[in-house]
Amino acid sequence: MKKVFFVWAVVVSFLTACNKNTDGDIKKSTGILTGFDASKCYCCWGWIISINNTVYKFDKKPASSSIDLENISYPATVNIEWRPSSTKNCSNWIDVIRISQ
Repeated sequence: MKKVFFVWAVVVSFLTACNKNTDGDIKKSTGILTGFDASKCYCCWGWIISINNTVYKFDKKPASSSIDLENISYPATVNIEWRPSSTKNCSNWIDVIRISQ
């Protein structure tokens, strides 16, 4: 019985230690939205934003954001909370946490 408890404790320890904490990856920046790229490729399509002289793309905004990306006047300065994409394996792709003017 002690062996079963020990094995169970070890398994639980490994499972809880493997949780990935991505909160440390979130960055707050000011960026310049320059437009939309409608090219049809995996890493092309999306809104284009320049943050600290680096160009990134994203394909969706948070539902809680009131910014209208389709009717905004480009270029537009925005405040953005973001992190490197957790879903797309593209070097210039980001996930937007918050975005506002």
